[in-house]
Amino acid sequence: MDLGGGVTGFQKKGTASSSQCQVEWQHRPWQGDDVELARVDYQSYNGKPDSDDPCGKAVTVAKNVATKLPKP
Repeated sequence: MDLGGGVTGFQKKGTASSSQCQVEWQHRPWQGDDVELARVDYQSYNGKPDSDDPCGKAVTVAKNVATKLPKP
């Protein structure tokens, strides 16, 4: 998914019975083939996983965070 500014993220939804999602992206290169990753974890404790949109909320936060991080 596009997080803006040329940043591409990947989402991973939790199990069907939970309201959780992770969005992860490569923030900047490091040494050699290593990279620095950034990740947003979202988990709802409202007890209603079907009524929540965990990945939609995690993506919204990730887009905001990605714009605030120092540029590589």
